[in-house]
Amino acid sequence: MVCVDQTLCDAYPSYDTTEVIDYCIPSASALANVYSNGDGSFTSSNYFISMYESRWVILTCIGISLVIALIYLKLMDWFAVQIAWVTIVVIEICLIVMGYFTYTYSQGIKDTHGDRTNQSDTLFWSAIGMWILAALYYLVLACNFRSLRISIAVIETAADFFTDTKRIVLVPLIYFVIWCGIFVFWLWGLAGIASITSD
Repeated sequence: MVCVDQTLCDAYPSYDTTEVIDYCIPSASALANVYSNGDGSFTSSNYFISMYESRWVILTCIGISLVIALIYLKLMDWFAVQIAWVTIVVIEICLIVMGYFTYTYSQGIKDTHGDRTNQSDTLFWSAIGMWILAALYYLVLACNFRSLRISIAVIETAADFFTDTKRIVLVPLIYFVIWCGIFVFWLWGLAGIASITSD
C-alpha cells in the first residue's frame, strides 16, 4: 500500500497483511506478534486470535459431532421403543420419589423446630402436589394407553426413517457452513464500514 502521510505511517508499526476482497487483513503471525508478550502468552483475549489458535479443535469437534450423530441414529434404531417406555416410567417414579423426599424434609424441619413452620408447610403441600401430579399422570396413562402405544409406534417409525436417511446427519454441518458464510460476509461488511473515513 502507498503511504499518503509518512508521519502518520511512522507512528504505527508495520505488519504482514493478506489482501482479501480489496481489504488488507492482518496475517495470523502478525496478530500473534501484536498481542504477544514475547514469551508466547497473549496480552489480550482477542476473539480472532482465539479462533485461529483453536481452529483444529473446532474442526475436530465437527468430526466428533458427526460420529456422535451416527451413533445416536443407530441407538435410536435399536432402542427407541425401550427409551420411550423407560422415560414414561422414570417420570412417574420421579414424581413419587420427589414427593416422598419433600415430605420427609418437611417432617424433619417440623421435628427440629418442634412445631410447624412456613417452610415445613410449603414443603408438605409441595409433596402433596407432586403425589397428585403422579396420580393424574398415571390416570392419563391408564386411560390413554392405546394412544400411548400408537405414539410409541410412531416414534419407532420415525427412528427407522432417521436411520434409513443417514444424510440427515449433514443438516447441522450444512447449517454450520452457511452460518460461517453469513458471518464472514457480515465481517466483510463491517470491515467496509470501518474503513470509511472523512478523506
